[in-house]
Amino acid sequence: MGIEIAEAFEPARALIAAAGEPVATTLARGRAFEHTSSLQPALTAVALGATAALRELGVRPDVVLGHSLGELAAWSATGAVHAAAAVRLAAARGRAMQSQASRLPSGGMLALQECTLSDVSEALVAGRACGELSIAAQNTKREWVLSGDAPALRAAARRIARSCRSVRLPVSGPWHARSMAAAAPAFEIALQETLGCGAAGQNLVPMICNATADVAPPQRIPRLLTKQLAAPVRWVGSMRRLVRLGVTDVVTPGPGKALRHHLRRAHPEVRVHACTTPDDVRRIAAGFAS
Repeated sequence: MGIEIAEAFEPARALIAAAGEPVATTLARGRAFEHTSSLQPALTAVALGATAALRELGVRPDVVLGHSLGELAAWSATGAVHAAAAVRLAAARGRAMQSQASRLPSGGMLALQECTLSDVSEALVAGRACGELSIAAQNTKREWVLSGDAPALRAAARRIARSCRSVRLPVSGPWHARSMAAAAPAFEIALQETLGCGAAGQNLVPMICNATADVAPPQRIPRLLTKQLAAPVRWVGSMRRLVRLGVTDVVTPGPGKALRHHLRRAHPEVRVHACTTPDDVRRIAAGFAS
């Protein structure tokens, strides 16, 4: 994950090195990510490594957005914070979330597929009778994610078993549940320390934030990043806003197919470009470099 691009492009290689030994060693060894505290800085480093490689070849975004953790990489891509600082923030975010998860009863996340709003409402009612349960995200019109206590997730899955498919996600905590609000103070301290050390520059690129599904004023972005820890990811609205801004092509740097799936399903008129290999970087640069 990310190693091929780092080997091919010096800016990506420098960022992986600047991210520190834990990230570099984990990526090099290809070890499984058992905890979000190690996963978050690694994913952020990989996404920003690919972004750095694109920038070296002249690709500049017109607008950025990220899904959940991806907002840190998006924020760095606006020019507001250095990439290495964004990776450190991702590590702080992961530690804060993992620490809070360790204090909670066993919990996790449940993906609902081909579900109506009525199905989701029924799942929430059934789950909340057994514990805490929240909407963590709406990724497409019929794809949702719930987050909360394990008994609540089981009750929700049973309630809608006949009407839609549900899948437990391989995560180590109930991310975006209301109980994650207790992780916000530690992350906010890390954010303020980063800003206090000096930003990379002015926000030159607009950013759509998960919490509002709209372009955020630069000065509000840190607060919205903190709020997002315990709030739903408004991804359907964020994608809709992206299209209304006139975006015709979207580049997704880093591993995974989920975001490309969401975009293609919700907005097939938008061209989506994966950026996971050196060949991807070169192909995208040939089409979009300024």
